[in-house]
Amino acid sequence: MFRIVCDTLSDFPKEWCEAHDVHLVAMHLRGKYKDELDVLGVHPADVYVDLAAKGILRLSQPSAAEFMEVFNQLIDQSDDPIICITASSALVQVFDNAVAAAREVKKRCQVAVIDSKLVSAGEAMVVADLVHARQVGMSFEEAIEHVQQLIPRVTVLFITPPGAALYNHTRSNPLKRLRTIVDGWTGSYGFVAMDGRGHLTRVGHHGDQRLLAGRIARLMSLDAQREGPLRYIEVSVGFPRNLSILEKPLDTNEFTSTRSTVINASGSVAVALGLGAMGIAYAPVRYLVHESSETDPLKDLESLEREGLVAHADDNL
Repeated sequence: MFRIVCDTLSDFPKEWCEAHDVHLVAMHLRGKYKDELDVLGVHPADVYVDLAAKGILRLSQPSAAEFMEVFNQLIDQSDDPIICITASSALVQVFDNAVAAAREVKKRCQVAVIDSKLVSAGEAMVVADLVHARQVGMSFEEAIEHVQQLIPRVTVLFITPPGAALYNHTRSNPLKRLRTIVDGWTGSYGFVAMDGRGHLTRVGHHGDQRLLAGRIARLMSLDAQREGPLRYIEVSVGFPRNLSILEKPLDTNEFTSTRSTVINASGSVAVALGLGAMGIAYAPVRYLVHESSETDPLKDLESLEREGLVAHADDNL
């Protein structure tokens, strides 16, 4: 057995993590007067409301001390080793801080920190498959090898609203920053992909989201021709969801694909992608743990997420 840790850039609701023994380390959401813990302290729905009201939120990563706190809690509970999956180190410094924390506890426990080079639904796909690997009895070493083989096969694509920040990556490049500003003025939606190094790159833009959704379907079709059937996760930023634009071109006989679940973006992902963003993460089935409707850890995600949203609404009445 092994324990699993990930950050909130994976988009998982805390209810799902509690049900599947996955332990979250939260990104920080900083507003004008407060500092909130993503998912654990502030519900994504509240972040969506702030974004709709044009609130300014900034992200900062959890410290090494915060990772150490979670690692030590798990070590106090059992001697099981820990696998920690982090969001792309090209976007945030989560990986470096997790590695620093792992060094501090190495005399007490074996901790493997893996840079997913992914974010949002892509990181979620890796973590969910790791949960599945644990369910079917993979050892610590086997699970690490499996995840490292899976990560390069996961594709992440987003359709972002005009002017999306994309983790401020464009600030380091004035030309890219100018493109973001121009897209905001012209109302162009961004077509954003994650490259092999874990960067989010705006690879296209258009005023019609449906055209960009068609591009996603064509890319999936090409990958399915090379790799076989695909499994995918859809992600949405905001309520109500507007995923029909994305789903319509996927309703085709050109390739075989199965949706695992739909996930609502965490606050930290919502701040970067923008309200109204949508996306998809997919991987060839042959690189995933053998799927079974009985053991698929994502089968209950949407119901648990709904329960959490209802409970959150009741708490705020």
